[in-house]
Amino acid sequence: MPPRTFLGKVKPLLGGKFVTAQYTLSVRMLSSRIRFVAARISARYSSRRRVFSSSFVSATDKMDGDDLRSRERQKEKKQTLRARVRAKLKATFSSSREEDETTTKRLLDSKVICEKVLELDAFKNARRMCVYIAHPKLHEVDCSVLIREALDSSSSEFGEEKVKVYVPIVDDKNSNVRFLRVRDMEKDLEKRTMGIMEPTELDWRTNEPREDVADLKENEKLDLVIAPGLAFDETCKRLGRGGGYYDKFLREGKGREAVKIGLAYDAQIVDGEAEDEAIPLDPWDVVLDVVVSKSRDFYREKVEDANFRT
Repeated sequence: MPPRTFLGKVKPLLGGKFVTAQYTLSVRMLSSRIRFVAARISARYSSRRRVFSSSFVSATDKMDGDDLRSRERQKEKKQTLRARVRAKLKATFSSSREEDETTTKRLLDSKVICEKVLELDAFKNARRMCVYIAHPKLHEVDCSVLIREALDSSSSEFGEEKVKVYVPIVDDKNSNVRFLRVRDMEKDLEKRTMGIMEPTELDWRTNEPREDVADLKENEKLDLVIAPGLAFDETCKRLGRGGGYYDKFLREGKGREAVKIGLAYDAQIVDGEAEDEAIPLDPWDVVLDVVVSKSRDFYREKVEDANFRT
């Protein structure tokens, strides 16, 4: 019996017959060839894997132990400082108070802080800005006053859009934060990640995806980013909550060239010269341009005051 054949090219004809290509290849020969090639690929891959593994181990062995220990100490300092600031915030907005009283204090302090930001040229001159939505349980400064002011001034008497406002939506899987455009705080937001109000993916007006700040054209500049944080100091260093979302956006995204302003309650301002309150900086951490609190304002040294002050 002749060996079964591999049909390189098969064309169906009437009557159920088939016409093969001019060449035929024995299934046995083909199987043998496949096993041979597979064995060579496997051997080559195993060899490379051994080389890679040994190189990785060698590189790890060569890492400076002092650097590793320093990185761990840096991480521990951040964790300790975060815990200290959270305790200060809890004491400021004490749970022993009535909820209405706590909310009133938070909103009043936030209003004072936001009114100071409204007077900054960086805000007045901004045509495209990113502003976060505060979560009360995180004790963040409520900046809804800034958003409403920007939206109210977004249209001129001629109907032209003067200001575009983008608010964050968190992508937890990739540690990214995206900023989508909103036009109405009541209609364009919904409760999402951690109960935080975030923009809907689709604009209900058009049923199309919202405008993303990442899609701005090269000649369209993002002017301002209002960034949240857990702690700040007088040199405009910022300590986040550990997710790295904003540092990534401010370092690599459209926020890189924008003016960066942090909003803080007084309890969030730490003494940068005190060893136990100094904010440690990792290579990926971004220093802000301005920090505004109820009692004090701080400007980064290299920034010309004229660009920000009234």
